[in-house]
Amino acid sequence: MNQDKKPSFGFGSKIASITPSAADAPPPAPPEAEAVAERHGFVARESEQLVRMREPVNAPTSQINVRAETADLNVFLTWCKTERLSYREAFKRIAVAIRAEKL
Repeated sequence: MNQDKKPSFGFGSKIASITPSAADAPPPAPPEAEAVAERHGFVARESEQLVRMREPVNAPTSQINVRAETADLNVFLTWCKTERLSYREAFKRIAVAIRAEKL
């Protein structure tokens, strides 16, 4: 028996003829529907998106991972963006303020 040839069980041509059905995408909801849903207290399924900002750092750094509420992180990240601060610079300002209070 030839080792290079794969065995055929007689249904290869049937499998080759199978094609996936193309399902139509549902139409997007009209803008009025979102306004009505909002008036009735419905909340969108999409979660609040995190504001991201990344700038290169040339100084030696260490990493800290923080698990916080998205709303609080967005306040911090928006403040960094508004003040044009890197996260490192913003963290340094916070650390200086903590040291000044001598906690």
